[in-house]
Amino acid sequence: MNLPIKYRPKRFEEVVGQEHVTRTLQNALRSGRIAHAYLFAGPRGVGKTTTARLLAKGLNCEHGPTPEPCNKCVMCREIDEGRSLDVVEIDGASNRGIDEIRNLREQVKFLPTRGRYRVFIIDEVHMLTTEAFNALLKTLEEPPPHVVFVLATTEPRKLPETVISRTQRFDFRPLTEYQIAERLRHISDNEGIEIEDRALMAIARHAEGSLRDAVALLEQLSVFSEGKVKAHDVFTMLGVVEDEFFVELFNAIYERNTRKAMELLDSLFQRGYSARDFVKGFQNAADRLLKARLNMEENPYSSIASRYMPQDILAMLRASLKMEETIRYAPQPRIWIEYHVLRLVYLPNTIQLANILERAGYTILGEKPSEIPASAYDKSVSIDESPQSATLPEETASETQEKSDSEKIADSLSSENQLLSHLITDAGQMDGDELHVQVQNDIEAEMVEGNIEVIKRHAREVLDREIDVRISRISKDSGDLKHPIMEHPNVKKLVKELKLEVINHVQTGRNAQRGSPASEEIEEDQGLS
Repeated sequence: MNLPIKYRPKRFEEVVGQEHVTRTLQNALRSGRIAHAYLFAGPRGVGKTTTARLLAKGLNCEHGPTPEPCNKCVMCREIDEGRSLDVVEIDGASNRGIDEIRNLREQVKFLPTRGRYRVFIIDEVHMLTTEAFNALLKTLEEPPPHVVFVLATTEPRKLPETVISRTQRFDFRPLTEYQIAERLRHISDNEGIEIEDRALMAIARHAEGSLRDAVALLEQLSVFSEGKVKAHDVFTMLGVVEDEFFVELFNAIYERNTRKAMELLDSLFQRGYSARDFVKGFQNAADRLLKARLNMEENPYSSIASRYMPQDILAMLRASLKMEETIRYAPQPRIWIEYHVLRLVYLPNTIQLANILERAGYTILGEKPSEIPASAYDKSVSIDESPQSATLPEETASETQEKSDSEKIADSLSSENQLLSHLITDAGQMDGDELHVQVQNDIEAEMVEGNIEVIKRHAREVLDREIDVRISRISKDSGDLKHPIMEHPNVKKLVKELKLEVINHVQTGRNAQRGSPASEEIEEDQGLS
């Protein structure tokens, strides 16, 4: 049956989702303003090679050049069947050397055998060697008038700028899920394939913007399910975790139900799904939950979206990205996934944090949490002191009025070295004419040691005097560094009323008791500092 070939577009109007390309090419064919070289760039399966063949048909059709190839003449049929001598398709991956390009340059000299133009389509052109590109440059710049080049690539950034500048570039876009689903419905109706709407959307989502991949999957699934494709068949064959599973998991996370979350994960892995299947599905589900929460679309997560604040869903997305980055290196991927999911279960949500702060004497946006509309959480959240709150210590207020010497040095450094500037801001302190920099690892120590003269130069500029730089490490066991905020009455009240144990202090945006994995994870998930 080979559906991808059978339903390959035969006319420009049949190309899905690339109107910005097809319209321009049709206008060029209509007006006769044909470029000597085109660059088609974009992801796989979106119509680059197909459009190149349509351009070749438009140039060589017996009724052309025309924006509407007839698909009936000898030239159109030969191009569709891939046997035209005037349309040469070259695979850049297997013909990437200078010898192959020299041979192409010899072919360029010959006139067309039947049509008006010789069209050379070089697929995956980024695979050519540097020497091959250099050999191609002159021909691209001044080809014979009967020759048109079409260079197709999935990675345009790998092409030399000298090549790109000699072409007319078109960027092909990935197709949306709805564009793919609509095309699949058309094909399935023509082929008599019964398929559920949910199955169509699952295939479209799995194809990730590639129509060719989606059509190939439809053909494979129609054989697997004997012409009646159900959503369950798609989930089983492609390893796609169903939406119902993630709805239950999100409910378990919201309800802080550790046992339920673990049971769901166990049942998923018992059914044969891999850790990668879960990570891919979780990332997609969190993204769709956020869109439902923001009223951007209706989907299976709309029924539970209102339970979450956008900030809480962003924590899930961060967790999914972290899993995606690290799962390949995890010796036991299942345990790694369980760890991340349980972190989300134990993570306090936005409403819980609001209630905790209220009990400590704070209000959010001047209202009690129960009175705060959901829309308020979609904007920035500010914490105001209650009327009875005491002011900060005088020395803290005075520090904010005038910058310290270490801050002046850091500000000056920011124009030359941002990382070093941040390090001095967070971990630097002046003691007379000596700058003390507290580091927590070898990387930070090497950064300071390698830039001591730079620091001294900036100090001379802003302080008008010479200084020395001393580097020291902070012990993980040290607990003598306290931020003044720890003496604030409201903070003391929070610790006392909730019977909290202070395990870490924050000093100017940096952990005073540095190196604590727990505190780093909290900052990562909550965006707190």
